Amino acid sequence: MKPSEQKYDWLGHGIYFWEGNPGRALDCAVMNTLHAYRDSRKEPAYDSVRGPFLEGNPIYPVAGFRSENHIQLCVLNTECIKGYFRPLRAEVGTLAA
Repeated sequence: MKPSEQKYDWLGHGIYFWEGNPGRALDCAVMNTLHAYRDSRKEPAYDSVRGPFLEGNPIYPVAGFRSENHIQLCVLNTECIKGYFRPLRAEVGTLAA
């Protein structure tokens, strides 16, 4: 696993885990500024940042769910990662084993 330091890493630089949509990426300037601000004040760094993104159109009238809702998780402190798994791809109409 390699930390990402792309300009579009919205939650800051770290290792990203995507829930629902691995192709999503947003600007990271706001979160990197927050991390730098905390560092300048000698405040403890965050180990990870998780954020919901409520985007897209409602999936039906007055819905709380939108077509592009997703959650992003960025692990800034890689010492916190004890293990991980990669989901198996299932064929359409079958369950992953």
